[in-house]
Amino acid sequence: MALSLCRTTVDDSARELMEHGTAAFPIACYHDDLQAEPVPWHWHEELELIYVQKGAVTYHTPQVSLRIEEKNGLFTNSNVLHQVLSSEPDSEIFYKVFMFRKNFLAEEGSYLDKKYVSPLLQANAASSLLLSQSDPARKKILEQLLELSELNQIRPFGYDMKSRNLMSDIWLHIAE
Repeated sequence: MALSLCRTTVDDSARELMEHGTAAFPIACYHDDLQAEPVPWHWHEELELIYVQKGAVTYHTPQVSLRIEEKNGLFTNSNVLHQVLSSEPDSEIFYKVFMFRKNFLAEEGSYLDKKYVSPLLQANAASSLLLSQSDPARKKILEQLLELSELNQIRPFGYDMKSRNLMSDIWLHIAE
């Protein structure tokens, strides 16, 4: 899960064409700069978490627009049409993006999938979730995202197992 810039290219249905992660390790972590690469309307099967490192972004779906301030973030469910724009057009905007498939959390049809993963993915209310520093449970998620990013920059022995453990813990906080 190398850290790099994520370039969003889409097909005629706005489906993102880039695969994130691999079949063996279905997660990818990116550092994005909205001035270098704008994020067009798109959707993807992967689940997505973002952490705004510097500046503020506006996250759009056809139903809602959310401003995400520095040091805050967002969870986006799979198959949600969305776009991310700078909230401050003349400012530097840096954010981290974590894209992962649900099988990174649990095998399809398994006990963990049926109890924790699939119910949230099927809930209409869970298309996106703002992660704010002011909410203690969500602040924990933001701290874990920073830890996940650092793990995947340094890549110490066992970073992949630690990444999966962190993502499972993050998922529990989202599911609550």
